[in-house]
Amino acid sequence: MWNMIRAHHLSQQERDAITKSLDKRQKDFIDAHLKRGRKTIFANVLAKGKAGSVAEAEVEKVASEWELVDYMDAGPDWNKNPQLFCECGRALRYQYIVLNTETSELKKFGITHFEEHVGISPQLVKEIIKGIETIDYERDEILIKIADHWSLVDEQIEVIPKEVEVPKDIQLHFDYDVPLLDRQIGRLRTIIGQFIREQEKLRLEKERQEIAMQQKRKKREVAKRRTDMLESDYIEGSLELAPSLQAGILIYLEDLTRKEFLASEICHYLVGYHDAPADRFTSGNFKIFPPVCIFLERLVARKILVFAGRKGGIDREYQME
Repeated sequence: MWNMIRAHHLSQQERDAITKSLDKRQKDFIDAHLKRGRKTIFANVLAKGKAGSVAEAEVEKVASEWELVDYMDAGPDWNKNPQLFCECGRALRYQYIVLNTETSELKKFGITHFEEHVGISPQLVKEIIKGIETIDYERDEILIKIADHWSLVDEQIEVIPKEVEVPKDIQLHFDYDVPLLDRQIGRLRTIIGQFIREQEKLRLEKERQEIAMQQKRKKREVAKRRTDMLESDYIEGSLELAPSLQAGILIYLEDLTRKEFLASEICHYLVGYHDAPADRFTSGNFKIFPPVCIFLERLVARKILVFAGRKGGIDREYQME
């Protein structure tokens, strides 16, 4: 039933029915939310209208002069059967009831007489009413969610990471077992999302550092092996490829755990672990690619490797004998 009217303003009957199901703590919390919200709206609008800019310490003072306590609608037949009147005696469709908190005097006006009798302009009154309606809609949103047995799981929030600092206003809703407002849910999602992104960023950075350390350790290891490998009979000083890089290829083949490999993979390995030049052609291939292939062909001639064919038009695949 309540799902059908969700996001709509409740009737007074519907509101009363749900309110009866609340425990005292929930009811007190919602009442306090309404009171605080109305007071804040009224204070902020008055502060903006009367002073343009008022310090927080002065907001209470500004709001203490007048309090809007009710707003009445006489209905479409108000002219035929007048029920609401202004202080001046004129029949009204809409009546605003304002309390002077210093004198405890109630005044009832039409919107055009607010400025005259209270000093609040019609435009400010409209802003106040609009703000109060927003607070009323928030109350109804909470009541409907209570009737629907709402939970965070309904919002696809399974868990709040314990490291996340929950804003005070949201935590109060949790403490009093009162559903969050949609605007709070959006804010909570943003906070959790930012936390998760930050954690992922830290994880990736840690992973990057670990990979860099592993690469550094491996470079030290292959540097020692490269010195010994320079004594190999397969090293040819007459080739364009430096002997140290020829030794690097022999180390790569020695560590290979599969039968096939690509010449481009050799190039990446030499750049990463043997300080080979990383210059590239406009095609994107490393400039060491041709001399690497020449050395691999030398190993083919010595029956160490088998040329298995071209890959992707340029790359070359080889197999261990």
